[in-house]
Amino acid sequence: MKNNEKTINAIFNKYEKDRLEGKEINWISLDFDLKEELNIGYQSVKPIIIQYYHSYSEICYGYAKNFQCMEFHKLIKRHETQYKL
Repeated sequence: MKNNEKTINAIFNKYEKDRLEGKEINWISLDFDLKEELNIGYQSVKPIIIQYYHSYSEICYGYAKNFQCMEFHKLIKRHETQYKL
């Protein structure tokens, strides 16, 4: 599990760096990176996005917004209420 955490953090840090540099995030690439590096499917990505929201809120919100589903509804609503979007 430690290796997975390191891998997840490395992936999120890569996209967070791009976001902070003003680069447009390619959400499909983020999705691919998570699935490919962790050898998981889409259903396994959803809990990762929810779990890491507090550490990478903008990245996880953007992903959730682009891949909307019932599991992301609370995350999206919380983010948009908090930041008045």
